Amino acid sequence: AKAAADAFIKAYDGAKVKVDNEERAVVVAELAAARALPATTESSGRAPSITGETEVLRLLSLSRDPTGPAADQARRESMERLDGLLASAVVDESRKSEMRLRLADLYAQEGRAGGADADAWLQKAAKLYAHVAASDPQFERIDEVTFGLGQSLRDRALLTGDVTLHGQANAEFVRVVKSYPESGRVSDSYLL
Repeated sequence: AKAAADAFIKAYDGAKVKVDNEERAVVVAELAAARALPATTESSGRAPSITGETEVLRLLSLSRDPTGPAADQARRESMERLDGLLASAVVDESRKSEMRLRLADLYAQEGRAGGADADAWLQKAAKLYAHVAASDPQFERIDEVTFGLGQSLRDRALLTGDVTLHGQANAEFVRVVKSYPESGRVSDSYLL
């Protein structure tokens, strides 16, 4: 898996896809986990859902713009893949928090895209952020998890008009400011 991940990093770096190092690390982790999957799944006899570097890059580039049919499809495919990887026994526990964070981010994007089930997606995102925070409080990106939880709660509060959710969101933003003062999310927490 390391050789596959190294090859992907080289291809990824040359693909001119604008991403930050954190997202690059998530994609590399997803690819490395995918490379550890068997050639076929026992239940279907088909190949696993992640097909390679080109597919991951395509989905990544489409998921940049959170609107439009292509982005919606890419987001749903990414959610399906991450759900499958998290449910499999081949994913290392150390990678699960990173993958859950990415999945929660995708759920939140789906909720922010609108639609009749926007609140359900935002609620699902908030639950997953809360799960990561509770199950892995030492996670290196816990500040982003806490911020994501606050943002999902705030978005739900705006969508539903629930004042309690607004208070819970504010509590998460205060937690980011007080617990993670070096975080890049502090300034956003003050604004939200």
